[in-house]
Amino acid sequence: MKTKVKSGDRYGKLMVLNDGENIERRKYFLCKCDCGNITTIRSDAISGGTQSCGCITKEIASKFWKKHGMRNKRIYNIWHGMKQRCLNNNNPGFKDYGGRGISICEEWEDASNFFEWAFRNGYTNEMTIERIDNNGNYEPSNCMWIKQSEQLRNTRSSVKITFNGLTLCRRDWAKKIGISDPSFQKRLKKYSIREAITKPINKEKQHYAIRSFR
Repeated sequence: MKTKVKSGDRYGKLMVLNDGENIERRKYFLCKCDCGNITTIRSDAISGGTQSCGCITKEIASKFWKKHGMRNKRIYNIWHGMKQRCLNNNNPGFKDYGGRGISICEEWEDASNFFEWAFRNGYTNEMTIERIDNNGNYEPSNCMWIKQSEQLRNTRSSVKITFNGLTLCRRDWAKKIGISDPSFQKRLKKYSIREAITKPINKEKQHYAIRSFR
């Protein structure tokens, strides 16, 4: 049964200030946090356990920083490495990140904001950060945490190949010419990129992979 949220209700550090406003089929409430911040929060988030404007998580992150010394922690190294790849043109990885126009959102230039997002979105020591759009920036809407083994698999299958002005990852080229990714890998080892893409898949039927490229 859903909890009915109304003006005057208190949820943790939040005091509900109005009876809500419907925006795109969802109801949002104006709330005041004990820290003094006034924010708008969706009804299902309030009834689902949201206890503050976000300051509680910040407090946890701040205490963790002070108590444990984040500079010695793996998550700090992830944040630092991310900045180096995007902002330091002397970094070996800069050409593949900052050199391609990939940047970090202003919010994450502050390490504590990045740590807060990480803690709230499933970070563990077994996880590594992954950009959803490989050409997109490091920002909350384009990042998630995945297992390191999964990232390695994604990296191997996301090798970019450009042919006749079209750039696709290896998996998408394989799909486009109608063969499996492992089969396309074998073709790339055996032939040039042009031959791997355009050479007939079935010689008996003389079926060309992509006729438009011939």
